[in-house]
This record gives sequence, C-alpha cells and structure tokens, in this order.
Amino acid sequence: MSRVTVSDAVNYLEDLLQAITNAYWETSEINRKDCIFDLVTVIYGELNEIAKLSVSDHTMTYEPITAAFHNSETNLRTVRNNIDSWFPRNSTAKQLQKCIPPVCALFEFI
Repeated sequence: MSRVTVSDAVNYLEDLLQAITNAYWETSEINRKDCIFDLVTVIYGELNEIAKLSVSDHTMTYEPITAAFHNSETNLRTVRNNIDSWFPRNSTAKQLQKCIPPVCALFEFI
C-alpha cells in the first residue's frame, strides 16, 4: 500500500469533484442524480475539513476525516460500475474513469 499525502488527496478529490459535478448535469434520472449529489456533498465536506489543516500537515499521510466520506464508498463504486450506462458523453465517462480510482484508493487506509 503506497503512502498518499494530504496534498495528493486534495488533488484527487478536487479532480473528482469537477468530474462528478459535470456528470450530475448530464444525467436525468432522479436516482442517479441523488447518488451523484450525495458524492458532491460528501466531497465538499471532506475538502472543507482538510482546508482546516495547516499547510505543514499537507505532507502527512492522508486519513479520511468525515464520517460521511467513510460511508460514501458504496456510492462511488456504484458510479464507477455504471459509468458507461449512466453517462453517454464520452468526455465525461473518460474523466470519471480517470478520477475515480485514485479516490477509491483512499478508502484502503480506513
């Protein structure tokens, strides 16, 4: 298991937040929107908590902070497993395929 710093985690979460926000606007089914909106909310919350850390803490090993982030793994895996069927736009699908695995790896440290 490789070491992920707080700084790396912030980059992964910000990239995923941008991708998942785009994905939210591209899907029309309410259940999908709920799942995606949950992730957007959770990622914002986690980034908010990380922002409270000092700059010197950004070189430390990342550990998820919020309980909501701990519980969001299921939604993240649901989106990852349904990328092709939920998001027909190729650019969105590619962006999600690129951004989700590093964030999924953050759960290895729980």
